[in-house]
Amino acid sequence: MDPGVDGPHAPHATPPPQVTPSKYFPVRDIMQRYQGPAQIARLLFVAPRVSSDRLWCYERALSQLKATRNTLLYRRAFELASSDPSLVASLPVFDQSWADTTDKKAAAELEELEAELNQYKQNLIRKKIRTSHNSIGALYEAAATGTRRCARTSGRRTTAHRLIKYWRCASM
Repeated sequence: MDPGVDGPHAPHATPPPQVTPSKYFPVRDIMQRYQGPAQIARLLFVAPRVSSDRLWCYERALSQLKATRNTLLYRRAFELASSDPSLVASLPVFDQSWADTTDKKAAAELEELEAELNQYKQNLIRKKIRTSHNSIGALYEAAATGTRRCARTSGRRTTAHRLIKYWRCASM
């Protein structure tokens, strides 16, 4: 599901309800409990709904996203934050150079991994083929485009850890 088209931020969807936080709803303290992708998801969920800490939520989400390789979500989060006219002047500048550099590094790494995979396939080294598929799946997962590659390697997953990684990757 693409949150930009079919999700709660679709043009035809009703705007999210505005929540007036009380002193008993400390958004910043609640967000400190989470880390990584969970914190980013919660910040992006809460930001349109809480007017007092909206700017802080978007700034925090954008800075957290710059620590990852997920340029697609960074672009979507920036578009979502820019759609609020009251925040446009206060938001940080979109870092196009970071996004382009990250995408280029991921493309170069993907090209290298696929070349290794093809070499292992030609030499029929099964263990290396499996490892290469897992590495490529991890790269796609980090860039949030993991369903295609992870689905191709689903038959090779054997341990519970690998199954959990597969379903986490496929659910993106």
